[in-house]
Amino acid sequence: MKIFCRQSVKEMVPFREQFRVVKEGMNFFGNYFNLKYPFDKYDQIYCPEFRIGAMENIGAITFSEKFLVPLDERTSEHDTRHMYVALHELSHMWFGDLVTMKWWEDLWLKESFADFMGATCITQAPALANFKNSECLFIGFKFIALDFDSRYFTHPILAPIKHTEDAANVFDQISYDKGASFILMASYMVGQKVMQEATSKYLNKYKYKNTVLNDYIDCMEEAYKNHHNDNFNVRAWTDTWLKTKGLNILEPRISLSANGKTISKFEVVQRCERNSDEVFRMQKINVAFYDSDHNETIFTELLVKDQEVTEFEEL
Repeated sequence: MKIFCRQSVKEMVPFREQFRVVKEGMNFFGNYFNLKYPFDKYDQIYCPEFRIGAMENIGAITFSEKFLVPLDERTSEHDTRHMYVALHELSHMWFGDLVTMKWWEDLWLKESFADFMGATCITQAPALANFKNSECLFIGFKFIALDFDSRYFTHPILAPIKHTEDAANVFDQISYDKGASFILMASYMVGQKVMQEATSKYLNKYKYKNTVLNDYIDCMEEAYKNHHNDNFNVRAWTDTWLKTKGLNILEPRISLSANGKTISKFEVVQRCERNSDEVFRMQKINVAFYDSDHNETIFTELLVKDQEVTEFEEL
């Protein structure tokens, strides 16, 4: 690996940290995808007046110089963001370059997955534990997505694109941040092992080829059946999240016993937010209860059904 920059900004490039993070990223992604780094070289190039943050050219990532700041102006937040972008672009070597979408309408998948993988690596790789609060990257994705998805100009993650010129309209927070939040939720919904197996199968099966979204969903369905014996319809579930726009609001509805000291019924009521399509979506949630002494009881992976009211009898 080599790092290129102008002589005038050389002192602002964190060479040692870049080499360390990329090395750990290659190990992490190679293990996650069950596929070693597929190309002969890997360089990073800091470019003056580069229009976007970074770009995943095969074996040569181009970065904007905006990531380079004097040492006394660097913060832990800046360093985390810088290295996260490096990992985002590195993950594209597999998901985006080794396997490339056929058309712009699936652009969201490669960008969302790179967001997801970059944040997953910097959060989970033991050697990158020095990046404190890196899990906040996922929180950032979620809240940015919630903001944009509540606005009148929102659109489904999977947006039809007829012409190349239209692609610029979907390089937005829905394609990146909501898409990454969806990938994280899908991992929670089907299980991390299923998600990892599906991604590995997809990359190994279609390497050096072009794909469409259905190719990835096929791999997810197959991986899910390898680990679960139920009638969960992976494709129908993904359609409700990818092909419709807007938010669902979940609200608890609690009924107390006659003495008012215990819960007799716990329900989650789902409604559609303004500017949203009228669709109820299935999802898993965690619920915590606290008694008067602040003791906590947590119920995990509760399944909210794709209907207006879901009752949880097991609580």
